[in-house]
Amino acid sequence: MDADCKRDAYLHDCVLGGWLESTVFTENGPTISANEWRQFSVDLPAAVAACGLVCLSGNLPADVDLDVLTALIHTVEASGAHVWVDTSGAALRAAVAGGPLMIKVNQYEAGEMAGFAIDSPTDAVSAAERFRDRALDPLLSLWKAKGLF
Repeated sequence: MDADCKRDAYLHDCVLGGWLESTVFTENGPTISANEWRQFSVDLPAAVAACGLVCLSGNLPADVDLDVLTALIHTVEASGAHVWVDTSGAALRAAVAGGPLMIKVNQYEAGEMAGFAIDSPTDAVSAAERFRDRALDPLLSLWKAKGLF
């Protein structure tokens, strides 16, 4: 790829060494040409063949259809590796359709996927049970700044 990659900046509001809130400023990534995307798709199986676990995270490049994420998951799984996904919104829903081994969601993403707000640890457990029923097990979720599962 000829273009520069994107940069992200993280702002953490800390008190006594603990994170209370985090804000992420994310640049749009570069546009990837059809030829670059085809080459990536050809190179991917060999690149992940020796991996046990592959993480697909962040936003898709500009102008890339969400179906591509599902296809990437299928390609990685067919190469013998498992997929862990860390994304949000429509990309997370597309990734779930691809059947990854694991998803990482925060309380807001989990609530969007479950269809209700995650306002307590009990809500988080209810959401995790819904995800498990959809064959998303194990699930890693975050309750605010502290790990829940």
